[in-house]
This record gives sequence, C-alpha cells and structure tokens, in this order.
Amino acid sequence: MSRVDKALTLADIVISAGESNLSSLDDEARQDVQSIIKEVQKKRQELLDVRIKISPDSNNEILQKLEEKVGALETELEPLVR
Repeated sequence: MSRVDKALTLADIVISAGESNLSSLDDEARQDVQSIIKEVQKKRQELLDVRIKISPDSNNEILQKLEEKVGALETELEPLVR
C-alpha cells in the first residue's frame, strides 16, 4: 500500500503545482498543462477507486487491478517529476 499512497501523494503534488502555475503560462502551454492535469486526475481517481475496495479479504483480481492502476499513474507522473 505504501507504493499506492506514494503515487497518490505525488499525483496531488503534480496537480497542485500545475494548477498554481496556470496563470503564468501562455494559452498553448496552459492548454497542455490542463490536459496533463486532467489525465493525472483521472488516473488518480481510478487508483483511488480500486484502493477503496482493498481489504484483508481482497481477492487477487482486485489486487491486480490496483497494481495496474498504480502502474498507470506512475507512468503518467514519471516524466512530470524528473
């Protein structure tokens, strides 16, 4: 779960940083950043939705979905935090 929590926290940081810098960008850059923010928000929510279903009795299918969602979010965030 620590990997999930780390990815969710990182997504929150990226979203917050992007939103706080929107006003200083030109129109084209603003559209690009807004697009990235929307995609990160979507993947963050997908990961959160799966995480909420996790319990000690969770089956492998739910855990596999969690792994897929965290991987997708990490892939989206990787180039943004370098």
